[in-house]
Amino acid sequence: MKTLTFYLQFHRPPKPAGAGGGGGDAPAIAQSGALASIIGPDGVTARWSMLPGATARLDNSFALNQDGSMFFEWGTVTFGEGAPGADQIQFTSIGPGYLLGPQDPSSPMQQGAVMWKITGGSGAFAGARGAIVSNFLVDVGTGELVDNHLYLVYLPG
Repeated sequence: MKTLTFYLQFHRPPKPAGAGGGGGDAPAIAQSGALASIIGPDGVTARWSMLPGATARLDNSFALNQDGSMFFEWGTVTFGEGAPGADQIQFTSIGPGYLLGPQDPSSPMQQGAVMWKITGGSGAFAGARGAIVSNFLVDVGTGELVDNHLYLVYLPG
């Protein structure tokens, strides 16, 4: 088995005014990049740097409970600009995800978290297993999304 650990930050812009609420029908896109965590005498700082390279596309669906605080989610992440499904990971919720509510009173964004099981893959991810942790901010009215993923993927070979 080969182990691959990586981070992606997906963005989905808000829907234009008058387009209706929610944003589940638009994909979120992640750029190639590097995240650095620096531990120093004044605490921790983080730096995100864009890098040359292709993008990844998140296509997901979800089902909310009645009060909108918990959800189950499933979907795919497609890597690169190639044919759909060429290098792809499929996932589904391990348990419920949670909307934690707004953390910043001046922002419409709500924080949420969910863990997914990798159920399969294709291309470079054929036979993939493992887990993805998602810690995200979402505006449920406009569909705007900032979704931070940490992947731990096991690949055959």
